[in-house]
Amino acid sequence: MPTMNKDSIEHVLAAKTGAWVAFDGYFGEALTTVPVCAFRHHMKNNQCLHRLLLSQDAGWYDPDKPDGSIITPIHLILNN
Repeated sequence: MPTMNKDSIEHVLAAKTGAWVAFDGYFGEALTTVPVCAFRHHMKNNQCLHRLLLSQDAGWYDPDKPDGSIITPIHLILNN
C-alpha cells in the first residue's frame, strides 16, 4: 500500500506531465482506506485528481473452482 513519501511528489510530477497515476490494492478495510484517501487528497490538493485511477482488488480468478473464485464486491471503492 502506498505511503506519503518522496513517491508522492513523483506521482504529482507524473500526473502534471500527462501520465495516469493508479493506486491499487484497496480492500475496503481501514488499513487500505486511510492511505488511499490520503493519496486522493494529495492528488486533489495538487490539482491532479483528473489523472488519478483508483482500483480495488476483487480477488483471484481460479479456473479450478466452479465459479472461478469468491469476488470482492465492487461497490467498496464507491461506498467507503
